[in-house]
Amino acid sequence: MDALDEKLRNIALEPATEPTSRSSSAETPHPEDLKEDYLRQEKEARDALILDGFDILEEPGQYADIISYWCRGWSGGASGWGIFCDQFGVWKKFREYQEAVRQSRTGSEDFARYAQKARDYRRKKGLKGDVKLHQDRKRQTRSDDWKEYQLYQLQTADRFTSDMKYAERRLEGSQKRLKAAVEKGQSEQSIELIKEYGIAHWQGRRGTARRQLEKHEVLLKWIDQQLPVIASECSSSDQRPEICHRSDSTEAKAVTEAPQVESEAARSLGH
Repeated sequence: MDALDEKLRNIALEPATEPTSRSSSAETPHPEDLKEDYLRQEKEARDALILDGFDILEEPGQYADIISYWCRGWSGGASGWGIFCDQFGVWKKFREYQEAVRQSRTGSEDFARYAQKARDYRRKKGLKGDVKLHQDRKRQTRSDDWKEYQLYQLQTADRFTSDMKYAERRLEGSQKRLKAAVEKGQSEQSIELIKEYGIAHWQGRRGTARRQLEKHEVLLKWIDQQLPVIASECSSSDQRPEICHRSDSTEAKAVTEAPQVESEAARSLGH
């Protein structure tokens, strides 16, 4: 067992509560069987991430916030369950998005417009440097893959921001309706309906969007920190895509975090 396997075992074998959400059996699996199954899934996900050029984090202590983000959908929380599986799920969705974008833009001019929109979006967000996207994704360097991944996740943040602002507008409208209802002396039942299905509902929606955005910003911060590291690695490999595109060593840096954000974003960029 290599060093990372040992670290993975150490952080994954002691969850606060035993996770059972992935079991479909009517009988409760033995805890040791669950542990071995989770370790196997985590190792498979870790190996797939490394092979596909995703930086992985080997020192969880200093990355508690991002680890908590990736693990938030698991009962083990920051104790380590699901660190690699969740990351792999998010990264896989991004890869599927890349392929879908390229398959829907068969002409070079069509893809060129997408690539230009990506550059324009980077400028709009105040991001430094350029991104060089290729219709054949395998021609992209690992650095440009990560820049495209950053854009993809930034647009998820845009969606959360849009949801929050929409809820705020609807909440303001409900507050105005409540004020008018009180001034007109409407029935207590009408007033309670406005409070419950107007104010309370939109306060909840706004709060959910705000929490999603705050959590997603943890991921965006981590991606921003990884980009110069990856760019440096690509530079040292003479910008050869076959080396720069994926990790050429099992000693990859930076991957023990964790989010399961629903990244269906990037539609404005991708469509």
